[in-house]
Amino acid sequence: MAEIENIALLHSIISLIEETRENAIRSVDFHKVQLNWHIGKFIFEDEQKGKERADYGKYLIKYLSKLNYLTRF
Repeated sequence: MAEIENIALLHSIISLIEETRENAIRSVDFHKVQLNWHIGKFIFEDEQKGKERADYGKYLIKYLSKLNYLTRF
C-alpha cells in the first residue's frame, strides 16, 4: 500500500516539474518577444525621427543581425 502511495507522490512531483518547465519556457519566449519588440521600437524612433521612412538603409539591419547572432541566448 505504501508503495502505491509513493508512486502517486512520484507522479505528482513529475507533473509539477514538467508544468514548471513548460511555464518557464513560455515565460522566456514571452520576454524574448518583448525584447525584440522594444529593440525594433528603439530603432524605429531613433532612425525615423518623425519621418515617414528611415534613412539608415541596410547597414543597421546587417549589423544588428550579426550582433544578434553573436549574442544568442
